[in-house]
Amino acid sequence: ADGTPSSRLQAIVTGRDLAPVFGDQPVAILGDIRRAANVRDLRDLNQRARSFTLRCLTSAASFDWLARFTSLVDAGILKRLVALIEAEALPACWCFCGPAGRTESLTRVTPWPVMILEDHHDATLTLSVQQRMLDALGECGYLPNVESPFEPRFYAATVSEWKSRFVTWVRDPILQQMYRARPLFDLRAVGGRQSLWQAVAT
Repeated sequence: ADGTPSSRLQAIVTGRDLAPVFGDQPVAILGDIRRAANVRDLRDLNQRARSFTLRCLTSAASFDWLARFTSLVDAGILKRLVALIEAEALPACWCFCGPAGRTESLTRVTPWPVMILEDHHDATLTLSVQQRMLDALGECGYLPNVESPFEPRFYAATVSEWKSRFVTWVRDPILQQMYRARPLFDLRAVGGRQSLWQAVAT
């Protein structure tokens, strides 16, 4: 009330209160993504993040940090969706490939989720979870990824199957049409059991 610590408290002002005046803060957006209660909140946060990116993309010098920011946004949304669609118990590592795997995705094109599963896992349950994830990403405001060279179910496989695929592509790149799989060579772990991704990468 009078500026001294012993006087009566009038109000508590936080960064969230100041954001409408000074503009969005990237750290605040990322924090809100981690605490989002539902897919609708994630859609609004995704829109805020992309609007912030467009406002700040004023020169080539800003590309690197904005690409890093949107990469963290995409990863945060996917990890939050894993919890919201109740897929945390799935023995899998969630990854991105292509531009999202290289942390170069500034647009709202869907960062295609890749699943590396433990061996001997039930494929039926996996495909159901994968479809729920794709549907949820669409609800989050992402645009469909029309450049995917494989069917959706191809992107969910066991660690042994992924190892076999990469070995086959590298040993016989022409006959095995390795050019179609180039986005998968930018595979980047985002969440879940990262030891599965490490096994494939090694």
